[in-house]
Amino acid sequence: MVKFTQAQKDEFDKLYMRKAELSSFDAITEIRKHEAQYPVLYFYLFGAEDNCANQDNFALVWLDASQITVEIETYYLIVFAGMYVSLDPDNKVCFTEKYDFTIAYQKKFTQNEIDDMQNRPEFSGRISLDACKVTVEQDDKDNPLIIDNPPETDTDDSGDDSEDVDSDDDPKVDKAVADESELKE
Repeated sequence: MVKFTQAQKDEFDKLYMRKAELSSFDAITEIRKHEAQYPVLYFYLFGAEDNCANQDNFALVWLDASQITVEIETYYLIVFAGMYVSLDPDNKVCFTEKYDFTIAYQKKFTQNEIDDMQNRPEFSGRISLDACKVTVEQDDKDNPLIIDNPPETDTDDSGDDSEDVDSDDDPKVDKAVADESELKE
């Protein structure tokens, strides 16, 4: 099976309609000549680190399109004490308000990004980011829609199920996040 993103699959389908007139080599050549029509496939075939393997995979799915699986990434917002955790362009942790979705700050994260962020000194041993994540729809990049509500238990790494979300009620949370300036250091 070959994993494609939805955008890769859409461009592939547009080109695959011409399968009767194009060999796999011709299809790859078509993508190379018409980069503007197939920008996502162009990057997949010629701009990625492992483009030779990607070209082999493309040839495979050109012969048998049933080998394609569409990879749908789930994205999350991290909500803590009414603020959104985000990363600025320098990869520093910031807290923003709900409607402060500026382009310069990353607010949506994949599970792998959350796992990597959990190991940062700002969060490691202080708070469980998994307990603060909220699933969002993938389609709306500018205004992500919250699909589920954040859990209200065990937001710290203590392992107990006490309600830790409201920092006014829990001294552990106050101590864990201290203040925003400490987290930015």
